Amino acid sequence: MIICTTLLLFAQSESAQSIEEQIAAATALGQQTEAGIAAGEITGFDAVDSWNDVAYAWEDIAQLQSAPSLVWVNWSEALLNGGSASNATDIVENGLELFVNDAALLEQSGRLLSVESRAVAAMGNTEKSDELTAAAVRAFTAAHESAPETASPLLRLGEIAWTDFVNGGSADTEEKSAAIAWWTKAAAVEPNAVDSGTVYSWLQTDSVAVLDLLVTAQP
Repeated sequence: MIICTTLLLFAQSESAQSIEEQIAAATALGQQTEAGIAAGEITGFDAVDSWNDVAYAWEDIAQLQSAPSLVWVNWSEALLNGGSASNATDIVENGLELFVNDAALLEQSGRLLSVESRAVAAMGNTEKSDELTAAAVRAFTAAHESAPETASPLLRLGEIAWTDFVNGGSADTEEKSAAIAWWTKAAAVEPNAVDSGTVYSWLQTDSVAVLDLLVTAQP
């Protein structure tokens, strides 16, 4: 019922003049889909169909001349959630042709590469996984260069660096310091976008310096 109601609202908003209304409706549809899946109300192929509905909503908005890059990011994410990783990648590449060096699209590209890297690693192809991870690092680095005051790409780089440190046996102190440095920089440039619980979940007792920065940044 909730999903049907939201679909109706989106259909109504398509005829509105405001693109903001259409984006809000598509966002709400995605949130309702996510909540329905989390609650166990939407399962199996219904979940895939629901995410495809979300993707179609973003696709419709993408046809509008004034559609921002965020539309392609959310369109890609909906496709990924629906199990269409290759299509999600195509949408990001298409978005980057329209919005060259857009930070959000570059970050989404890195996210998709990271997802693919983990999938390939699970199949035992470590060489290909390493190549994909390196490509993800390049994408996140480019996103950071395009939006240097945004924490998110720095956090993604920190996650990759910390994972490499742990997978390498957690013995290389220079590698450890380099990994923590990404988290520290994220906390310095945009503290409100860095969640202290997430930081501790990743870094555990090594999170002290980052958490101190977050506390200091509080009003």
